[in-house]
Amino acid sequence: MTPEELQQSLVLISSSEQKNNDFGTGFVFRQNRGSVYILTCAHVVRDVGGRDKVKIGDRPVTVVATGDENGLDLAVLRVDGLFEMPALNLLGTGNQGSSFITAGFQVLDDKHLIRSLRVTLGDRVGLQSRGLDRIQAWDLQIQDYALKRGYSGSPVVDPDSGNVIAVVIQRQQDGKRGLAICIKALDRICQIVDSDRLYHNLLKLGYRQQVRLFRKLIGKHSVAGFLIHGLPSYGQRWLLNRLLVQHVPDCFRGKPVKINLARKVRKNDVDALWRELGSWVGLRGKERVPRAIVERVYQWWQSQDILLIFHDVDCLPPKGLEQLIQDFWLPLATKVRDSQVEAIPYKLLMFLVDYQGITASWDVPLTDKIDKMDASWQPYTPIEVPKLTKFSDSELTDWMEDEMPAELSEEMERVVEEIIYNSDGGIPELTLEEICHLCDIDWYGESEKWLKF
Repeated sequence: MTPEELQQSLVLISSSEQKNNDFGTGFVFRQNRGSVYILTCAHVVRDVGGRDKVKIGDRPVTVVATGDENGLDLAVLRVDGLFEMPALNLLGTGNQGSSFITAGFQVLDDKHLIRSLRVTLGDRVGLQSRGLDRIQAWDLQIQDYALKRGYSGSPVVDPDSGNVIAVVIQRQQDGKRGLAICIKALDRICQIVDSDRLYHNLLKLGYRQQVRLFRKLIGKHSVAGFLIHGLPSYGQRWLLNRLLVQHVPDCFRGKPVKINLARKVRKNDVDALWRELGSWVGLRGKERVPRAIVERVYQWWQSQDILLIFHDVDCLPPKGLEQLIQDFWLPLATKVRDSQVEAIPYKLLMFLVDYQGITASWDVPLTDKIDKMDASWQPYTPIEVPKLTKFSDSELTDWMEDEMPAELSEEMERVVEEIIYNSDGGIPELTLEEICHLCDIDWYGESEKWLKF
């Protein structure tokens, strides 16, 4: 990154009060939905008169987050309509003695001059304030010119990668030295959502009844079958992956058997199901019959966890789903239950996934009598988990308060209304897509990585 390229991401922060001549520097680090997010120092916001007096050009400024209360000298601002300003990446690290660049504003007569400086990282130091964990910072040695009043909030940038490693918070020794706070400190006041963080946050949204039931059963039973069902786009596959990622023990090392029943060759053809399931367990030709498949999976179970996933069971005829349960699952679960092999630690789990929400009304061996469980009950008949429903505005509000970054949660009521409206009243997959959109993340691209099962 050249000094000229760096300057394109900088903004002058001043006061809307005519008699207040204080100012500082900020830089764009995020763009989202026609707005830019700017990082500067908390003391710059104070110096220009506080939250209501911050001015950037002629645009309205919102103070999204500030570290004032914790003694952390960083602040995040939002400005609408600055479409052309490039955002800097906040991913850098540095080493003592390395060369970096910075840039900021200084007074020149009745104007403000923007100037770039070459700096060398000095010692890495710690800042302690008001009970927070120690915050890392860098001593800066200025190689040319000097830090002037107004450089507070300037980014310290690796010229090779263009990444920001720190933010200038103080000048020392007439500007020949300075102090810059490490960029990682930003997490203390404002979570910046990347795809990984958003994924883990989304895993906490909704589906409380289903998750509570699954956790209860998986904690007490090593054998269990589940029907996940709901209308189209209600997040059946998302919930399946959430249950497995969050609540199946890390020690679960079994190879998943995944059968997609939506493929045309299997519709209305249960024999095709037996052929594919038999092939999965290593059987060939006429060996691929339910009894032999049960025996092979049972043998596997004696040395490993077994995870069986049948997607699109709604594509089977009712008789086909009945046969899958009666001729395969129940004999297998019973065989495991009656096994004389002692102390086998492995789990046997089956998921039937219905993407149309129709199978619960079929005359097949399922149970939803989960409220009548006692100590002797065993979940060999597949459990019909509560049917998936829309996310409510209260669910979204509670979730956003706990999990979402300040740039969304600051206007929570408006954002929740927007999400509900754009998701047809809270349809789960549309809701997840809309949240990703608000965070500038591609739902369709990321979900390919998130949905492993």
